[in-house]
Amino acid sequence: MEDKVGSKIPKKPEVDEIVGLLKSAKSKVDKFGVDLSAEDRLHATKFRPGGAKIVRLVADLAKKHKVSFDGATPEGMLADLELMEAVEPILTAAKSAAQVVEDTSLEAGAECWFALGILYAGLKAASRTSKELASSLKPVQDFFKTLRKRGRETDAGPPAK
Repeated sequence: MEDKVGSKIPKKPEVDEIVGLLKSAKSKVDKFGVDLSAEDRLHATKFRPGGAKIVRLVADLAKKHKVSFDGATPEGMLADLELMEAVEPILTAAKSAAQVVEDTSLEAGAECWFALGILYAGLKAASRTSKELASSLKPVQDFFKTLRKRGRETDAGPPAK
């Protein structure tokens, strides 16, 4: 397996700086943003691609014909559209950064697990002639037995250092 990520590990100060920048950005977004529940996200009406033109047309017609309802005014609808359009570049940048972080974590985990498999196989073979090694490998063997029994990994976090 190609080493795409393991040779470029950021130092803690750099990680802390990035986390700080992200927290700062989030606090700025919190000033005008909303944090929906999973249920709210599921049931939210989805904006259709290309709908901005239709929103503007309906707003113009509603204003011209003086049509407005509680919770549905042309001005409110246009303000929501303006906010949606204003946050689009933020959303694009945040998704891009999140994707790189997710991909990096995924690749690092894959490379780590790949190396683990090879090293474990070698150690297991070597343990046939070393009782000390066989005994030392017991926690690893127990881990993999438990993993197979459960059918899923229970510790999704990074290995302890």
